Amino acid sequence: MTEIEKVGTGRAPRTARPTASTRKPAASKTASKAAAAGARKPADHAPAKTDVQGPRTVNIEWREDPETKKPFVYEITTEDFDDLDYVDALISMETAKNDSEKSTYAYIALKAVLGAENVELFKQREVLTQGRARFSAGIQFFNSMMEQLQKGNSGPSPAA
Repeated sequence: MTEIEKVGTGRAPRTARPTASTRKPAASKTASKAAAAGARKPADHAPAKTDVQGPRTVNIEWREDPETKKPFVYEITTEDFDDLDYVDALISMETAKNDSEKSTYAYIALKAVLGAENVELFKQREVLTQGRARFSAGIQFFNSMMEQLQKGNSGPSPAA
C-alpha cells in the first residue's frame, strides 16, 4: 500500500450529519431551575386570547350640566367609527393645507361619528352651558373625543 492509500483507512464510515429534525435536544438545567424557582413561561409564547374585543362603547364626557352638576355624556359605539364620511374627513384633515381646513374636516368627522341626533343634542347643550353653540366648541369637543379614545375611554370633563 502506498502512502496515499493509507490515508483514511481504519476509520469508521461516515454517516450523514445531524439536521434540526434528527438532532437530539440538548439537556438544559436552566429550564428545571427556572421551574423550581416558580418562573412562568414568557407571555409571547402564550396562546392568543380569543375573547378580547376591546371597548364596544366609549362614553365621552363634555361640560357640566348646570342643574345636576354632572358632565354631559355622549355614548359612542365602535360601529360609529365604521363610517366612510368619518374616514374621508380624517384623510382630508391629514392633507389639509391650513388650520381652517383642518377644523372644517374635524367638524365633518364629528358629525359623522355623533350622528344628526347627537349633533343637535350637542348644540342644545352648548347653548345651555355657553350661551351659544360655537364652531370652536365643536372642534374642542372633537379633539377631546379623540384624546379620550386614545386613552381607551372617557376622561375628565373640560372646564365649563
